[in-house]
Amino acid sequence: MTRIALTESRIKKAPVIGNLYSLKDTIIFGLQVNINPNGKKVYFFRGFQISKKIGEATIMSLQEAREIARKWRYECISGIDISAPKKKEKPAQKEMTVNDLIKKYFEFKSSGKGCFSLRTLRSYGYVWQKCAQEGIGLLPVSELTDVMLNELFESLKETYSNVSNLKKIIVPAFNYGASMGYPVATLNPDKWLMFRSEKKERYFTPAELKKLNDIVDNYAAKNPPQQQSAIIKILMYTGCRVSEILELKWSDVHLEDGYIQLWRTKTKKGRTVPLTPDLLDLFHRIPKRAGMQYVFPSLRNQGVAYSYNTLLDFWKFFMEEGKFNADDIEKLTIHSLRHTFVTVGNRIKVSPFTLQALVGHSTGRSVTAGYIHHNLAELAEAQQSIISALKNGAY
Repeated sequence: MTRIALTESRIKKAPVIGNLYSLKDTIIFGLQVNINPNGKKVYFFRGFQISKKIGEATIMSLQEAREIARKWRYECISGIDISAPKKKEKPAQKEMTVNDLIKKYFEFKSSGKGCFSLRTLRSYGYVWQKCAQEGIGLLPVSELTDVMLNELFESLKETYSNVSNLKKIIVPAFNYGASMGYPVATLNPDKWLMFRSEKKERYFTPAELKKLNDIVDNYAAKNPPQQQSAIIKILMYTGCRVSEILELKWSDVHLEDGYIQLWRTKTKKGRTVPLTPDLLDLFHRIPKRAGMQYVFPSLRNQGVAYSYNTLLDFWKFFMEEGKFNADDIEKLTIHSLRHTFVTVGNRIKVSPFTLQALVGHSTGRSVTAGYIHHNLAELAEAQQSIISALKNGAY
């Protein structure tokens, strides 16, 4: 065995002969390079009655080999048996964060009995991302406290709906986590801050509705074709919920027979909505391309429905254009169109049961309502009378 001060160059130039031989380092006692007859060059640590492979010279640098040999030599001097195989340490398990829990909860509620509608999932996901993902979402689920939540709610008190939706997300999500055995913190919603809700939505007066109609028509004339203009007109003339129209598919639109069939409703019951002349005219003007599934597809992805948040952006534009909510009075929202439709139906004496069938309200405890089945002609007559009153401002 040759003892020299090893260098990368000397190891590389070491000749291959017919038998195994070694070059022993004079810098780190115990480090040597074995040169095999097949040309392989391997670093070894030898000393203290131990011979242990460090690594191949073609893969590992001399400096790396010296560092390992120095460490092993120190351990041997300290009485540590380096020949015993060390147990591999299990990687530390990543603690579940609140974001992880919310993601699992949303996945759980995306299918099966009691699942959320697509619109609800999108709405809750948007609120979580906007208000909580970068704050409490990064915390371990075991460390979230009522104090932290109240601080978050306090910062959002001007947007009551966001606070309300966050509570609707957090409470069931943590209950779900507890049922799954996750180490979730124990929260007490009774201690959470309560804020007075926004003023109730009101209906459009005849003058306000005429102004909105003019604004929507003018915008559509300057920017044809515009989906949001058609959506607002359909909501105005049907009293449907926004989600029912945004998620409407062409397969459920029957223009020749004069009706649309709604399936994704709040009450989970299908509903027939007649298409009177004004509505038929709107639907005939909506562009329909081959392979298009939704009546109102997303602006970016034709395979998904038009975004509720995108529609709200246009609604805010229309409200600002008409200065509808400039005064400190009850707020007009897109849901106010449904309020207006129902209010007008009631004022022109449409049967409460017929109106209930048109807008898809639950029958509640009314046994009579459950026994009444309306045909399309009855519904169309009632709907046309409401549309006429809306257009003429006769309510």
